Amino acid sequence: METEKIISTIKEQIGTTSLSDRTITDYVNNNLLADGTEPDAAYFTKHVNILKSIDGNYNSDVAKKVEEFKKNYKPT
Repeated sequence: METEKIISTIKEQIGTTSLSDRTITDYVNNNLLADGTEPDAAYFTKHVNILKSIDGNYNSDVAKKVEEFKKNYKPT
């Protein structure tokens, strides 16, 4: 399966995400299967779950920093 097809399948299964296309593409390119091996459902499930976890952590971290900024911001 072509890399572009793997990326589109993963993006489709993730759904709405704050992760950029570049992040997802870089992730997939660094986790490709060996040549001649086709991805199966387990491959997609594993990597979609990892990317969803990263997305959740990213959103949580950003929300915490925004709240911290709101609490500590003192305009001059």
